[in-house]
Amino acid sequence: MSGLQTQFDIQPNACILTLSGNAAATDAGRLDHAIDNAIASRPDLLVIDLSNLAFIGSFAIGALIRLEKSVRADSGTVRLAAPQPQIHTLLTQSRLDQKLPIFPTVESALVKR
Repeated sequence: MSGLQTQFDIQPNACILTLSGNAAATDAGRLDHAIDNAIASRPDLLVIDLSNLAFIGSFAIGALIRLEKSVRADSGTVRLAAPQPQIHTLLTQSRLDQKLPIFPTVESALVKR
């Protein structure tokens, strides 16, 4: 799978932003558009489904940080879900997991705590 595909779903208690493929610098516009839509929805809980994301570049990590700050400023919460092992390692090495909790599944991330 090449390039970045995004899907945004609004559910009764949360919103889910699914990222699939490769989040490389060439996809910055597509990712920024998806993030802007997520922020505009003003979710109480936003889950980022990473289960089908094969690559995440530094620009995408920065975009996730921007997303978390914007949602938190509006009293919302952002959670990451189901990253592939190599993505999970990168997220923890970059300490992003300290700002955005990582859950093993989308379903577990959707549980209100």
